[in-house]
Amino acid sequence: EGMDNKKAKKYEAVRWILVFTIGVTVGLVGMFVDFFVRLFSHLKFTLVGNSVEECSEKGCLALSLLELLAFNMSFVFIASVLVLIEPVAAGSGIPEIKSYLNGVKIPGIVRLRTFICKIVGVLFTVSGGLFVGKEGPMIHSGAIVGAGLSYLCCLSFSCNLFSRDKRDFVSAGAAAGVAAAFGAPIGGTLFSLEEGSSFWNQALTWKVLFCSMSATFTLNFFRSGIHFNKWGIFQLPGLLNFGEFKCPEGDKNCHLWTIVDLAFFVLMGVVGGLLGALFNFVNKSLAKYRIRHIHPKAKFIRVLESLLVTMVTTVVIFVASMTLGECRDLVSPTTHNTTVTVNDIHSTIRQFFCPNKTYNDMATLFFNPQEAAIYQLFHQNGTFSPVTLSVFFVLYFLLACWTYGVSVPSGLFVPALLGGAAFGRLVANLLNISLFLLTLILRKSTRGVAKWTGDFFNKGIYDIHIDLKGVPLLEWETEVEMDKLTASDIMEPNLTYVYPHTRVQSLVSILRTTVYHAFPVVTENRQNERDFMKGNILVSNNIRFKKSSVVSRASEQRRRSQSMKSYPSSELRNVCDDQAVVVEPAEEGEDMLQQMLERRYCRTHTHLSCSQFYT
Repeated sequence: EGMDNKKAKKYEAVRWILVFTIGVTVGLVGMFVDFFVRLFSHLKFTLVGNSVEECSEKGCLALSLLELLAFNMSFVFIASVLVLIEPVAAGSGIPEIKSYLNGVKIPGIVRLRTFICKIVGVLFTVSGGLFVGKEGPMIHSGAIVGAGLSYLCCLSFSCNLFSRDKRDFVSAGAAAGVAAAFGAPIGGTLFSLEEGSSFWNQALTWKVLFCSMSATFTLNFFRSGIHFNKWGIFQLPGLLNFGEFKCPEGDKNCHLWTIVDLAFFVLMGVVGGLLGALFNFVNKSLAKYRIRHIHPKAKFIRVLESLLVTMVTTVVIFVASMTLGECRDLVSPTTHNTTVTVNDIHSTIRQFFCPNKTYNDMATLFFNPQEAAIYQLFHQNGTFSPVTLSVFFVLYFLLACWTYGVSVPSGLFVPALLGGAAFGRLVANLLNISLFLLTLILRKSTRGVAKWTGDFFNKGIYDIHIDLKGVPLLEWETEVEMDKLTASDIMEPNLTYVYPHTRVQSLVSILRTTVYHAFPVVTENRQNERDFMKGNILVSNNIRFKKSSVVSRASEQRRRSQSMKSYPSSELRNVCDDQAVVVEPAEEGEDMLQQMLERRYCRTHTHLSCSQFYT
């Protein structure tokens, strides 16, 4: 807006170049995280696995446990310290990015320091053996890349970056993070459209899709070249890939699913929704406990909590693998159903305490990266006992629920997939369903029916954490209870008001005894309604005192009260701003609510009383 035709075309070209750069950068970030996670995990599991094999004969398994604890606790300690440096880096970052894209500015959410702590922290968290994923933090990292590159690019091109444009680039970065994580450019675009942004247009759709394609292409190119040593084959599109499932060529009796199987899909979807609702409920209770009893204490307590969760998880993994696993015969997988090779699957089996040509099924699930465990569940035929799958699912469900919320960068996508895969494999084993049907159960049933079932009991996990953080996010749809409410139902019956001649000393007393931020200004002429109500006063914007960043309502009120002690005998009218504030027109396409939130208007009446309108 306000640009001539030539300058507008140049600016549009810059935007397209920028979204391509964002996509490539996000792909390289994903490659960096994946490379070091694989490196650290391979080093840890190789050394600990060799130690277990040797100590199983010598009787020194306690040393193997200490070695595993040393690896995991060292990695998680580094990740937790990074979160102390930048607290916004904790968790997946999806609730914060969703809030940011919907108009809520969270301090430090797209800062460079947050990006470094997030990226380095998540690779140590995943390598440390906690039941978390790296895909969720990729979305936050992509959003930071979008915000940072847009700023640097505009400095180079000497262009003005509007807040709307920056928000669009953050949307593109978040979508690129999803695309890089799952190799799904369209999925990334739909995620940004449905879950992230409230401000959307058709032109942004194509830019976000182009950015997501660039991220997927970049990650696929480098991962395929590094892992297969053949550049340009493009066989690893995302950080998480389950391989290809298909019927053997020429087998006309093979069907991926039939109409009869839909009943199993629906039933498993309902059970999955109930388990998801239970997960959200337990995790919400744990989060409330942390807010009340852990967060108010010294910061190092959060590090100790992360180390405690790591220690318990490590001990459970080790003891369960050593004592609860069963020795299963090594069976070649049905390679015609997948592009995954036999060597890929056999390289991740664990033989702990089992004779030759057999392996420990529990250790195979626990002593591997979570992606490898998902591969095992998908591409092995009948090699996990129902008892093992049941125990694994229960332990994994409880530990993942406890882990999400500790002070480390963490995601939930992979834990949800691995838990669902174990549950689906258990049902497949009990009902003797083929791997084709298993795959369809995991990929299709949990998308619709499970979500409807879970939403019946509580919100999604990210929406729950948005509420717990106190973020004022305005949802698209109102709560059902609000449909029957009127304004009088939510109004305060015992109103606190001030007069134009109210002294600031009295106002300080009001601030100390109430939690309100605005007060109506009235006169003593109650007979005339027009003269009686003069307006509203927003104290923090009209009282002249040194302004600083607002951390919380309590600290804001405390600072205001301390600052206003310098006006012990002044009247309210004498310390109010008596000059009108000019309201600048909002950008076209801005949401009406956003305009109202940013609009401030102060006018002076004949009695010098101030009126402040803030919605």
